[in-house]
Amino acid sequence: MGMLPVYVDEFFDDFKDSLIECEIVRNGKTISKVDGMPNNENGEYIMFKYGVDVQVGDVIYSEHGNDVVKRVVIDKYEGSPNAIRAYV
Repeated sequence: MGMLPVYVDEFFDDFKDSLIECEIVRNGKTISKVDGMPNNENGEYIMFKYGVDVQVGDVIYSEHGNDVVKRVVIDKYEGSPNAIRAYV
C-alpha cells in the first residue's frame, strides 16, 4: 500500500493534461473505459481512481500501447482507499 499526498480527484485535476484514456479488458471483454495517469515511479504503472475494476491479468489499451496488469496496489489518503496503481 502507498500514500498519495492529496485526494486522487485533486491530483487528477491538477495534472489533467497527463491523463490518458484507458480501456480495461478482461477475458476479451471490455470492463470499462476510464482516465488513468501513467507513471514510472518505482515501476511502470497506470493510476486510476479508487473503485475502478482492474485486476492482475487484465489488459489495458491506451495511446501508450497494450499492457498486461502484473500487480495492483491500493493507495490511501488519510487512512482511506484513494487510488489504484496497476503495474504493467
